[in-house]
Amino acid sequence: MALVASAVLAVPVAILNLWLYLSFDNGSPSLEDAQSFDQLNALLALPALLTMLATVVLYLRWLRLSVKTANALGLSNESTGWATFCWFIPFANLIKPLEVVRGLWQGLGGPPERRSMLTAWWATWILSNIISNVGNTFARADSTSATSLSVSLLAGILSEGLSIAAAVLCIRVIADIESLLVARRAEAEAAMTGATP
Repeated sequence: MALVASAVLAVPVAILNLWLYLSFDNGSPSLEDAQSFDQLNALLALPALLTMLATVVLYLRWLRLSVKTANALGLSNESTGWATFCWFIPFANLIKPLEVVRGLWQGLGGPPERRSMLTAWWATWILSNIISNVGNTFARADSTSATSLSVSLLAGILSEGLSIAAAVLCIRVIADIESLLVARRAEAEAAMTGATP
């Protein structure tokens, strides 16, 4: 649910960036448009921050529990602590979280033909963050430069679009892993009772 809220909140942020970009007159926005943008952006900042924090907490909780369940079923040997905390370790967080999710997917018997969805999710997530950082760097570099503002706004639009795509793909990845977990649990329970699934 938090991922859906994040994707939904990204839409008005992208639209706001697009609106200001399109309102440029002679290379820059009017003072009134810039002030309106700042006010609207400030209104969206707190809900976006709270949604992001909720998303992080809920996603990492889900990932930890999924890895723990896969470990209990003998389908993974990933550390639940590492699966959670690798997201916060610089440079490792560029690759290791994908490896954790991919290992979980493979351990649960995820279909190989759908593995590209994992790569697409991760690529859109990383790219969204890189572009967002570039946009923020331009915005801070020279706030009076029309070029810096223009690049910052375009980066914001692209970043939010990729963020929405990453959220949709992540929701799909979670749904698939949950289905795989349910199937593997049913198989394990059937094996314990001697019945066939």
